[in-house]
Amino acid sequence: MDVYALAHCLEIHTSNIYTALEKAERVLGSFESFLTRRADLEHAYGKMRGIIGKPDFSSVYSYLEKFLEPFITRNESLKVWRSDEDMWISEGE
Repeated sequence: MDVYALAHCLEIHTSNIYTALEKAERVLGSFESFLTRRADLEHAYGKMRGIIGKPDFSSVYSYLEKFLEPFITRNESLKVWRSDEDMWISEGE
């Protein structure tokens, strides 16, 4: 839910994420659970309480699929997330 909320209100540069990972000596995981355990994620999402205006799970999941795409596919070209358009564009456009 945190990633969903942040991706809605910030312009995000993949270059910043890659730099932060490198500085912290961290490596992105495979996103296997996100991709293969949708039913489990939906069940856990349904148990979240106290969120005013919580969107339906399908909307959250499809939005995150778009947002996470360059990381899931290991596409390291430099991109910028445009939250107002719900899409990645090449950095510098």
